[in-house]
Amino acid sequence: MPKQEVVQALRELEDAEGRLTAGVVVEAARNPQSPLHAEFEWDNAAAAQAHRLERARRLLRINVLWRQPDRVNLTLEVPAYVRDPSVGGGDQGYRSTLSISVEPDSAHEVLVAEFGRIGGILRRVRHLAIALGKAEELVAIEASVSQFKAEVQGRAPLA
Repeated sequence: MPKQEVVQALRELEDAEGRLTAGVVVEAARNPQSPLHAEFEWDNAAAAQAHRLERARRLLRINVLWRQPDRVNLTLEVPAYVRDPSVGGGDQGYRSTLSISVEPDSAHEVLVAEFGRIGGILRRVRHLAIALGKAEELVAIEASVSQFKAEVQGRAPLA
């Protein structure tokens, strides 16, 4: 279904203040005549498997405490697993942050990929800021992130 039709169907489900919940959307989509119906998997076995895979992805995004051996007072919260930089764009795969930490080339690739994600988030925030009339505040933040990203991408892999 084209995006505009999805958005229109969702808008029709909003309450008077423009609020909407996932439960309301699912209930409306149960109706085979709903324009949202085709956006869902209605085979319970397939839906259950998709849910389990999503739950597994959430588990793989868990954070752990990381202590830097050379910095006594530094403890960070980091992802236990990151996207495997050696896996192609359409494929799935994760590696432990611990295993990546001892491979300078892989560590470098992970950081470059993370900056790509930051770019996507900043784009989303910029578009929201423009829509909400708050764009000026983002200019300095975007410039700092872009500069740091360029520095990381231009560096040799972390040693």
